[in-house]
Amino acid sequence: MAQTKQVNVNLQKIPDTMHAWEVRQQAPIDAEPSPLQLVTKPVPQPGPGEVLVRVLACGVCRTDLHVTEGDLPVHQEHVTPGHEIIGEVCQLGPQATRFEIGQRIGIPWLRLTCGKCSF
Repeated sequence: MAQTKQVNVNLQKIPDTMHAWEVRQQAPIDAEPSPLQLVTKPVPQPGPGEVLVRVLACGVCRTDLHVTEGDLPVHQEHVTPGHEIIGEVCQLGPQATRFEIGQRIGIPWLRLTCGKCSF
């Protein structure tokens, strides 16, 4: 079984849990109770070819608000809004070779494509 490579970025241990906002119940953003809830959840482990990123900044766009307010369907239960991320790589999954620990990276909304066209 392949092991993940872990180096402590900024000399800090990667925590077991993290805080995140989740869409708990679609509703207007200013509704009471709020459609967003601050939760504590496990830090995900990177899979094959993936990296774990410590988020430094994350944009929330109008599409995120459409999902939160119910104008668009939720495709994943308890989704965390935001998908325009800048962060530091803090852990490598098995076969992850493109990035290095400590490298600053940007993450767009599109995770992957089939690669059969130029788009």
